[in-house]
Amino acid sequence: MHDPRQRLIVALDVSSSSAAQKIVAAVGESALTYKVGMQLYTAEGPQVVHDLVDSGRRVFLDLKYHDIPTTVAAAVREAAALRVSMLTVHASGGGKMLRAATEAARSANPALMVLAVTVLTSLDDNDLDKIGVRGRVVDQVLRLAALARRYLRNHGISYERRDDFFSDFFTADVLARLVEGDSRQAVARTAELLRNYGIEVSANILKVGLEEEKTYVNSDR
Repeated sequence: MHDPRQRLIVALDVSSSSAAQKIVAAVGESALTYKVGMQLYTAEGPQVVHDLVDSGRRVFLDLKYHDIPTTVAAAVREAAALRVSMLTVHASGGGKMLRAATEAARSANPALMVLAVTVLTSLDDNDLDKIGVRGRVVDQVLRLAALARRYLRNHGISYERRDDFFSDFFTADVLARLVEGDSRQAVARTAELLRNYGIEVSANILKVGLEEEKTYVNSDR
């Protein structure tokens, strides 16, 4: 039977290793995979990844690589050496960059999954127009997702909208976002969504985090 815990990614969007470890300790065995993004990685460096992997956790390294193909390939190889399970690149880096990333992953660790980010959730139609991208956000998402699908077969896309066209593809969607402080409504809503995935998580676990930190819970569906 499929372990429902494999469907969860808990984001460690905090500023220190000690804060991250508090979240990991509180979540316990309720999740297996943790996202390390730019904030935590910049603050603590590769050691935070080593610590997570050495403790038996899987790491989703969300640094959204976007550079020339050779540089991205080199970064992917370094990420593979850290034994991460997933990492992100920007689909807007183009086909050559996507190919370089997947080839580097395949040669370093065939099990390493490369996810392509399409359009950042902070951007709207007007924002895209200002940087010279014509059309709606959803149009750009689908364009970039199609590009990623071509070069990242057996890997995946990270984007807001799902479409039947990509039903054979791994997707990573935001399941819920917990706001700062003790938001009972957000906690209750998140707990309900997790139960839909067959995972029982106590409200105390969902409220983990320091006063000025946000905790995100992600899911691949």
